[in-house]
Amino acid sequence: MVFFWRLEVCAPWETVFSGWTDGPLSFRVVVPSGRQITANRKVRADYFHHEVASRLLSPDQRRSLILRQYGEYRYSGDDAQGDAMLRVDGLEVLRFADDDDSDSAILVVHAIVRDPDLLRADLAYGEGGGLPKLGKMLNGLLQSEDVCDSNKVALACESTGGSTEIASPLRTLTWIPLSLGEAWFPRFGETAEELGSRMGVGVSAEVVDELRRSTAGAPARRRLPEAVLAASGWCWGELAYQSGIELSGGPYAMARRNTHLLSQSWAVTVWERGVAYMPRQKDEFILEALLRTCSINVDVCLMILLNELNVRLLSRRLADTAQRLRALRKRRHGSSDAIRQEGGEGQRGEEDALIEEAIDLDSDAVAFLASEWRTDITRHMQADLILSWMQDVGGLDRGVQQVVEQARLLRESVQTLIERQEHVADKERQARDRRWEEMERERQESAHVLERAVGILAFVGLPLSVVLEVWSNLYDGGPRLHGAIGFMVGLGMILLALVVAWVLYLVFGRKKRSGQGRGRGR
Repeated sequence: MVFFWRLEVCAPWETVFSGWTDGPLSFRVVVPSGRQITANRKVRADYFHHEVASRLLSPDQRRSLILRQYGEYRYSGDDAQGDAMLRVDGLEVLRFADDDDSDSAILVVHAIVRDPDLLRADLAYGEGGGLPKLGKMLNGLLQSEDVCDSNKVALACESTGGSTEIASPLRTLTWIPLSLGEAWFPRFGETAEELGSRMGVGVSAEVVDELRRSTAGAPARRRLPEAVLAASGWCWGELAYQSGIELSGGPYAMARRNTHLLSQSWAVTVWERGVAYMPRQKDEFILEALLRTCSINVDVCLMILLNELNVRLLSRRLADTAQRLRALRKRRHGSSDAIRQEGGEGQRGEEDALIEEAIDLDSDAVAFLASEWRTDITRHMQADLILSWMQDVGGLDRGVQQVVEQARLLRESVQTLIERQEHVADKERQARDRRWEEMERERQESAHVLERAVGILAFVGLPLSVVLEVWSNLYDGGPRLHGAIGFMVGLGMILLALVVAWVLYLVFGRKKRSGQGRGRGR
């Protein structure tokens, strides 16, 4: 079995995995004919497209470790010295950037099931459901001196009912030996209850009848029929022992839909949380199929998990940004004009920051669709088919469409917000222009009044000063004017000066105003 777990890395990647080997684990088998088949990093890199191989197999993204001392998982019903039912032989990690750009990883655990019956019982009846206990064992293994020698790495946890527990595996990949598949052949006279008791799961009578019809004569040709493959793949691919669901009409029909024949030698059953590979007959290809399951098909599963994690991350970030934009708009619309004016700069700064974040998110979504979301990862049709089956059953296509729709809606919301900002800025600019025109008009009116006053003083002052000079001369050196005659002469000269000044002002002032009017008209 191969388990895929989300791993939290709280220290630099190079520090935590410094003792691990660059690249994935290498596998080698020797088939009965003596031919040796190898699945190392170079062979697998040639199998996939270059950009896919760079993401999945490059040394800066993938590390592996063959354990010097096997990690053993013991049956939870026994004490610590109980029988080991699962042995961990090797580990791999694939780098993944979390939402805060910190290092995270997908942990790949390669294990051999030593006792399927004990593992089945542990999944069905073990305390904590079996898998959480397996996760605790793996956490202890990761912190050992030969593995990471650090408490800065652990399996991801999730909150359940107010408590925190180790999260379930992201995926399980199981190779079901031929003997476990053949065990689904109903024995002569065996009832549904008896078959279910022997297999450890509930089985309906209709499914037993279907299995009996499909296996009639099968032992002679030694090839497992699709009904047996579906039932066996349902148990170990879906880990039905843990769910307690009976294999009846609905689950059985779904198992048949999810079971695909890869060749006459092997088949696969794909579920949302698990994949089961099964040999159909005993031939030389079994070892090569097992090699592909542990190497190339693990890489395909990692590509699916990367896409799922990226889609989940993008969807969460898009939803969070949309909620913050909505809250900001509500707060802005619900506040009074005075409050909006006082906090205008701060709100505009917050809006600008959210707009920049939304634009970056839209760019991230486009980059994901352009460079990471793939339906074609290799030149070999079989791996692409497995990829498409996993995407379909796991709902990854729907998740990608949801992210595309979220990005579109957020883009429209941001566009509306930008247009609103431009509208508000245009209104503020118009208001400033109106205030400037009013101030300019007031300034011109003040200048015009001042010009009139200065003109009047100039036109009045000149004749008046002449009259006063003449009058003073009359008193000082000229003929003496006394009494009423002198007063009348002086008053007449002043009035004459005022009349002359007013005539001069009317003549020259009107010409000046008409010139200014023609200038403004031009």
